[in-house]
Amino acid sequence: MQPQTYPLSEKGGGPVDNHKNEPNRLINEKSPYLLQHAYNPVQWYPWGEEAFEKARSQDKPVFLSIGYS
Repeated sequence: MQPQTYPLSEKGGGPVDNHKNEPNRLINEKSPYLLQHAYNPVQWYPWGEEAFEKARSQDKPVFLSIGYS
């Protein structure tokens, strides 16, 4: 049995509430691949300066997810 992991909320250290079914920031994208992840409980950022600035300000690495649709 593998341990279960939970994404952390953007506001703090607690887990994201998966039951709200609210879209993340990918809901505003045009890419079919990004749109299919708009309701994931992960607070994804599309490729761009906003993502890199957030990583710099929190001194965190960028996690890159690559795919296609």
